[in-house]
Amino acid sequence: MRVENRETSDDPEVAIIQPGEPIWRFHWNEVWQYRYLLKFLVLRDIRLIYKQTILGPVHLFIRPIIMTLVFQLVFSEFGQIPTDGIHPFLFYFANHTLWAFFAGVFTASSNVFSSGKTLMSKVYFPRIIPVFSAVLMNAVTLGIQLLFFLIVFTVFFLNGSTQALSFTSFAALIPILQMGLLAMGAGLIFATLTLRYRDLNSLASVIIQGMMYLSPVIYPLAVVPENYRLYASLNPISSAMELFRYSIFASGTISTELMLTGWFISGILLTLGLVSFNLIQRKFVDVV
Repeated sequence: MRVENRETSDDPEVAIIQPGEPIWRFHWNEVWQYRYLLKFLVLRDIRLIYKQTILGPVHLFIRPIIMTLVFQLVFSEFGQIPTDGIHPFLFYFANHTLWAFFAGVFTASSNVFSSGKTLMSKVYFPRIIPVFSAVLMNAVTLGIQLLFFLIVFTVFFLNGSTQALSFTSFAALIPILQMGLLAMGAGLIFATLTLRYRDLNSLASVIIQGMMYLSPVIYPLAVVPENYRLYASLNPISSAMELFRYSIFASGTISTELMLTGWFISGILLTLGLVSFNLIQRKFVDVV
């Protein structure tokens, strides 16, 4: 096993190749050294979203509105699923906004080898950088959609359909961070599996859809039957979604145990994802 080690050279520009490093060791300082590449990839991905499109950035607003209306019609109007006292439109709009961020990071992380194999096989750079660029690009999209959500929220507030935001709304940054780390960890695990078993690529969209229905995205955790509540609480997405809604609407099922469980499992998945990624990246070119 051969990896790059810069610590044994007097010249910082010289890279000495040495065998054998622990799979859990990362050269995070290299990510900082290649920060300009990270910036370039983020800007490139953002430009690609709007290049040669009719709607441009408008599609960032149209998609959540359409999906919110569909969710409200199917699950609230037809299914009569309660929304924890939150207006159904705001409930599904907020949920879809956070879920789209998770799905975007997971999809980009799980495709990191297939989408970047041409560049990765030609030049050296920290292989984790495309993953970070995907997280940052989706974070930019999330920020734009959250601004639009605040506009919609203000309209509903002026109509008396919801209460005003409070300073606790800043706590929404905690579940956003958790969802980003969780999606990156789960995506990296899936990426290492699909690199070895190519037929798993077709399951990515199925996994995303299944995770959405198994998580409190289209329903609150409070409607889950008591005999299934424990299993639902083991899903780390549950704690993130509930805290996200609670921080905005002051309504949701949250507890210390739920939050700790969510972060603990998220941390485990992120660690496994990084370790598996570090293991496979060393022989990435041989596998592809």
